[in-house]
Amino acid sequence: ADGVAHRLDRHPTMSRHPVTPMHEADIRRHLSAQTREPLGLVDLLALKSGQADASLAAELSAGRRVVALDVIDAETLRAVGALIWRHRGARLLAVGSQGLEYALVAHWRDQGLITNDPPQCSGAGKSRVVAASGSCSPVTEAQLAWADVHGFSLIDVDAAQAADPALWEAEIGRAADLAVTELGQGRDPVLLTARGPDDPAIARASEAAARTGTTPATLNARIGDGLGRMVDAVLRRTGTGRALF
Repeated sequence: ADGVAHRLDRHPTMSRHPVTPMHEADIRRHLSAQTREPLGLVDLLALKSGQADASLAAELSAGRRVVALDVIDAETLRAVGALIWRHRGARLLAVGSQGLEYALVAHWRDQGLITNDPPQCSGAGKSRVVAASGSCSPVTEAQLAWADVHGFSLIDVDAAQAADPALWEAEIGRAADLAVTELGQGRDPVLLTARGPDDPAIARASEAAARTGTTPATLNARIGDGLGRMVDAVLRRTGTGRALF
């Protein structure tokens, strides 16, 4: 975060994540609250010494059904990607953040299986944009603050309304109408559910969910679906050619 390495349970974003807050830095201890499967680890020492395969074999032989893989730098990222790729198969389920994709891509590039050429994309010829944000991270907070002082129009979406399907439908329509109005007046709208990890809107949404018996998974699914529908409605009604999520 901002160039500083943090222990996972002290990371400014992940320690306060609204869905999966990390209160434990050892991923095995964190996952032990979610599964009864035996947990193992291929650690940095094994990866750095070229013993990743032997370490994985030992963990599997000991009956470990879930094996965590340590990564700390580019070298171990490639090593983990190689380990996953070598042991890929019909019974392998790989779980992770974008680090999983980073590891595989690093290995594929190292082996010449894919090139380093970046994808080419362009929004040329399109002047207006509608944006949607459902994140509560400090990074998003900084991005929204930048947008606010650079001509974007920030529209607060009341995520607490997602605890009630009827109220949420009305909120989707209200927010989409506001975004259409802003575009009509030459401003780029940003539909957002929170302005950062300390936004009181997060607590209000959690309280509404608890009050109505709505599970966090259901609430988050409705919010994601609703943001997508808002953007879709705005694009269709205005002919705007660009969307940013």
